[in-house]
Amino acid sequence: MASQTSSRPWVVVGLLLFVLGAGVWGLLMLLAPEKGTWRAVGVVEEVGQTFVVIRHETIPGLMEGHSMDFFVESKTLLDGVRPGDRVRFLLKSTPNALLVVRLEKRP
Repeated sequence: MASQTSSRPWVVVGLLLFVLGAGVWGLLMLLAPEKGTWRAVGVVEEVGQTFVVIRHETIPGLMEGHSMDFFVESKTLLDGVRPGDRVRFLLKSTPNALLVVRLEKRP
C-alpha cells in the first residue's frame, strides 16, 4: 500500500510535464509555421463559394500588402465570415496558388 501512495506524486509530476510540453510544442507551431506557410492579417472584402478576397497587410517574406483573392482549403472556413470582418489567416503554398488553410475573425 505504501508503494502506491509514494508513486502518485511521480505520476502527477509526469502528467504535468507532459501537458507543459504539449503546450510549449503548440506555441512553437504557432510562432514558427512550417516551411511554405505564412501568417497574415487583413480585412475581408468579398466572400465567394470557394474563395475570399482580403485586403491584407504586408506578409513578411512573401508580398507587400494589397487586396487579393485566395482559394480556401475548405468551404467551412468561410462560415460566418462577412465583408468588413477583420481576420487572421494562414496561407499555404501549393503548386498553383496560395491556399487559406486557417481563417479566424479578430476583434
